[in-house]
Amino acid sequence: MRYTAACLTDGPKPTGDGWGQTLSDLVVDYGDLKLVVLPQLPVSAELDASHFVSSAKDHGVHIAGAVGSVAFLLSPEGKDLLADAVDAYPVAKSSIGDLAVVVGDGLRHHEVVRGHVLAGAEIILNPTRERPDALSEARALARSARAYENLAMVLAASAGGESGVWDCHGEVVLTAGSETDAIAAKIDLETVRTARTVPMLNFPAQLRTKLYAVEYDKAAARAKDWATEPATPITPYQVLIAQAHITTVPTVEQADEVISANLDRSLGLAGKFAMQPSIKLVVFPEYWMTGAAFGKSVDDFWPRVGIQMNGPHFARLREFASKVGSYVGGAIFEYDPDWPRRWFNTAFIINPSGDVILRYRKLQCGDINGLLNNTTPGNVYSEYVQRYGEDGLFPVVDTDIGRLAACICYDTNFPELWRSLTLRGAELIVYPTGEPHNGHRTAWDLAKRAHAAENQIYIASANAGCESVAPDAPTTFFHRGYSKLVGPDGRAVAVADTGGEVPLVAKVDIEALRRARRDADLSVIDKVDFDAVATMYRSHDGLPLDWALENPTEQADEGIKVVLETIARYRETGVYRAPSKAA
Repeated sequence: MRYTAACLTDGPKPTGDGWGQTLSDLVVDYGDLKLVVLPQLPVSAELDASHFVSSAKDHGVHIAGAVGSVAFLLSPEGKDLLADAVDAYPVAKSSIGDLAVVVGDGLRHHEVVRGHVLAGAEIILNPTRERPDALSEARALARSARAYENLAMVLAASAGGESGVWDCHGEVVLTAGSETDAIAAKIDLETVRTARTVPMLNFPAQLRTKLYAVEYDKAAARAKDWATEPATPITPYQVLIAQAHITTVPTVEQADEVISANLDRSLGLAGKFAMQPSIKLVVFPEYWMTGAAFGKSVDDFWPRVGIQMNGPHFARLREFASKVGSYVGGAIFEYDPDWPRRWFNTAFIINPSGDVILRYRKLQCGDINGLLNNTTPGNVYSEYVQRYGEDGLFPVVDTDIGRLAACICYDTNFPELWRSLTLRGAELIVYPTGEPHNGHRTAWDLAKRAHAAENQIYIASANAGCESVAPDAPTTFFHRGYSKLVGPDGRAVAVADTGGEVPLVAKVDIEALRRARRDADLSVIDKVDFDAVATMYRSHDGLPLDWALENPTEQADEGIKVVLETIARYRETGVYRAPSKAA
């Protein structure tokens, strides 16, 4: 199905006067107009959705909007499709798609949008009333992020702010301010439904809903003191993000040589700057010691190539941390003898004494995209929690430079993970990544910045700058570089605006972050209904836990099969709709 939708942008009218002519003009200009989104209206004793019933009937269109915080969605027959809704996250199953209305700043609450999507929403309509302010950037980031991470279209009609349309990959279709009466875009519903059939990057179908149900069960208690701070203030300091070169280990026989060379090069890059007293944290990229070797055996290759935290290569990192007197973070492809025939994508933080104070094993990894045959904690959830407790899934450590946590690369596509770390106290996320050039890189980056803004956290994102597939192979820029420090408002503090090897230095001000967290106008944490959210995640069967508990993943495509099974289940339960056979 393909049709035109419009968002009105010329400001809320107390009685709706003046919009009738705009609607009439739109109908004339667009013969296939089927949906109109109005800006949010102020609460008025004389105003409700009935003012727009005749317009819906006269023009044969759906009209969505909100009066205060109360949403409405009128059918062409004038019926409010949301009037009898009893669900916490209502979705209108209409002839033009499955629609949800999220009012005002609600898009900054990723849990709200996720609830609607897991109830079947394909298009998120956002009537809002706003003005340019300190949250303008966060709102814009949220619209792109919510579209991207849910494979849903977002249509925002804003009085005084930015109206726009975002496609299901988070890309801007068009935007405009209040200088125009309306904007209009084509809605291709089959594009959304087709995107949801593909297992790769199918984030709702890759989401471990039951894992986050457990987290949100405890979130309300954590939220009460999430912004509390230690008595000792932290002086602003600098972080060094080492955008390093990677050579991938091609064979077991070359492993020591290649890993040693990667360490020599990266420690040399960082060491020139890390001795400065102002630098308190050094961050290296994802898998920069071994490279991302695909299709390798869990029996022969990874037990001998995977980095062991008590091994000689990792010892060099601990020595480096002691030498420069800084915290050191990064991510490795780790082999742990306690988990035979398994390997992990693991982030770490080492303190200035050379002690490992945090180990985070990637929860959302390439195994579910058919790229890697590693193990993730969610796939062995029961045994992992038995060994390490739930804190082992989302570790946060309190240090003299702030409360630190870590996540890795593909984790950026799951806002629940970032919220969980924040509610456990995280203030700065060490974020090693291996992001290549591709069509998703803009939305991926915007999602990362949205997480920073919505959780008021710093993100120290270290990406590889260049790569060789073997010691004698040419250097390529397969990895795109653009390492950065993102501030707690979602804006980039500093960016390595190129590929190649770059030592990026930027300032972190934890006390400024803490002041912002005390500002109720800027925070979303205290506005989340955690009990309702926990119930929502518990009521949906997303990607199952423990699917690799009995047997280690041997072939990379095993994860793809589990995602496809989840997609099929979503079809059966109405979360996803199948595309038209004629499309």
